[in-house]
Amino acid sequence: METQTMAHDTEDTNAEVASGKRWVVRRIPALILLIIALAFAREALVLPIGGLREPGPGFWILTVSILLAVLAVALGIKPVADIELLNTTSGELIRVAAGFAGVVGFLLLFYLTGYFLSTLVLTVYMARLIRREPWLRTLIIAVLSGAVVHGFFVVLLGLPSPG
Repeated sequence: METQTMAHDTEDTNAEVASGKRWVVRRIPALILLIIALAFAREALVLPIGGLREPGPGFWILTVSILLAVLAVALGIKPVADIELLNTTSGELIRVAAGFAGVVGFLLLFYLTGYFLSTLVLTVYMARLIRREPWLRTLIIAVLSGAVVHGFFVVLLGLPSPG
């Protein structure tokens, strides 16, 4: 009888330890995000902040850092359920590497061709080769995404076109 009670207590203790580890592990992304937010805020405070009417160079960095901190706190309070982050057996690692290569290619192409063409090529690359979207949808998304971003920043906000 006493052996059964000890075995039951050991199982309960093991379950509690596993539950505690799971609680900590599920909050690690929130902690990392909070550290990044604090690093952004520290760098933003070195620059002039300005105000809403005349934002300084640090204004948007500080704004992003505050939003990241709020997201980190929300993620810490209610973390994402246990998920497998990277399944290397199903080719996910190759897709991640291909996505990273696409962004590097975008940056190189950006300096050679400018914003619109590099965005078009990146969008087609991501949608067609990585997501395997149909060609018509890929082309529509690529052209519209470049045009909408250009229209918002250049036409609506009056900012110069990048590149």
